[in-house]
Parts: sequence; C-alpha cells; structure tokens
Amino acid sequence: MDSGAGRRLREWLDAEEGGLDAVGLDLGGADLSYGDFSASWFTDAKLAGVKLAGAELYRSDAQGADLTEPI
Repeated sequence: MDSGAGRRLREWLDAEEGGLDAVGLDLGGADLSYGDFSASWFTDAKLAGVKLAGAELYRSDAQGADLTEPI
C-alpha cells in the first residue's frame, strides 16, 4: 500500500461516515478484513493481495480494480 492510500484510509477511519473513496489508489497487500466498506469506491484501485475476509462491500464499486492474488 502506498503512503497516499494509507493517508486516505486513516482520514476515512477518523471521519467515521460514508464510504471510502479509494479511486485509483494502491491498497496492495493491505488487510481490510471485516471492515465495513459499504458504498465505497474502489474504481481502478490496485487491490492485489488485499485481505477482504468478511469485509462488507454492499453497493461498492470496483470497476476496473485489480483484484489479482486474492487472499
């Protein structure tokens, strides 16, 4: 995960409202297990190797996202 993605994720966690805007970010290798990412945007994001076990992705958009190497 690159530093810009980490910063965006921290800001979103602190705000505690709405979906995560991760459009085009590199979240590769992050552990997002059991997180609530309802109504989030992962469009064109790099999600290679991201752990998503038990994550809530209801109404999220991952169009064009790299979901290779799922864990």
